[in-house]
Amino acid sequence: MRPVAALVPLVLATLLLGCASAQQGNAVTYHCDGGKTLSVVYGASSARVTLPDGTAADWRQLPSASGVRYGDGTTSLWSKGREAFVERGGQTILGGCREVE
Repeated sequence: MRPVAALVPLVLATLLLGCASAQQGNAVTYHCDGGKTLSVVYGASSARVTLPDGTAADWRQLPSASGVRYGDGTTSLWSKGREAFVERGGQTILGGCREVE
């Protein structure tokens, strides 16, 4: 039992480091139609979205049948693979967004 007990602190430290990196997020820049840029920092259950006009907001993850969706109740970011778009009121307001490598 002692070898297992010795691993407990190591496992806990690994889990905590994993949580910290998930909170830092994965920053992605998209080039969209019209030469516009969309910046997103994806977190575990939310995303910090910066629209081309510089407006930034934290949106929560929403249910999605395919891909990932974040929103604030009015505006939504949809992403799947290396592509994304933003819609408001069922209309695309920023489309053709492809991840910059």
